[in-house]
Amino acid sequence: MTDTATIYVEEFGFTLDLKVDLSKYQTAGPATKALHKALRRLAGDLGQDPDEVMLVRPEDNDLVGHQYIDGWGICWEGGPYEWAIGLYNASGPWGYAEPGYSFNLSMVDDRGSA
Repeated sequence: MTDTATIYVEEFGFTLDLKVDLSKYQTAGPATKALHKALRRLAGDLGQDPDEVMLVRPEDNDLVGHQYIDGWGICWEGGPYEWAIGLYNASGPWGYAEPGYSFNLSMVDDRGSA
């Protein structure tokens, strides 16, 4: 059995399984890319443009105006209400997730946290 990431969507009143196991990744980069792919799939399922879900790489931090993402992260301003807060407990050998507001998520590379 895998431990997949989920988010509770208040506007719909239920939890969505993102069908991504973040515990199998050793570093934040691949974990972020896997979660980004799952969130793009969810955006499409919700009738949104998947390109609205933005992957933020460490080298993009100075170019992107998202001060609450440091290192790897995801920004989805049009996502379900407080989606990022619902992933605050996502973690694995790579580290842990840290929401910034409710629509930005930093994936903190802290290999000693899991």
